[in-house]
Amino acid sequence: MGEESTDSGNKPATSTPSLPDITWKLPDNIEDHIEKGILKAGVGIVAGAAMGALFFKSGKGYVGAMALAGVGVAIGSTVERARNEKRD
Repeated sequence: MGEESTDSGNKPATSTPSLPDITWKLPDNIEDHIEKGILKAGVGIVAGAAMGALFFKSGKGYVGAMALAGVGVAIGSTVERARNEKRD
């Protein structure tokens, strides 16, 4: 009944590996491109889904396809915008 464990719970010390130094950094103003890309993707999804619902009423996946096309256009536009700014 009041028996205590003799195990002290000591674990062998392990060394943690040191982290390497980070030598890269994100491009300046990258958050602007990300924000605009998310906004464009949202607009592309809504506009693409609306067009898919209006023009393809049969419902065979065209609404989703048009929404994904809107996302593709948004991603392409964002990448093009980022590349053009990098060149300037």
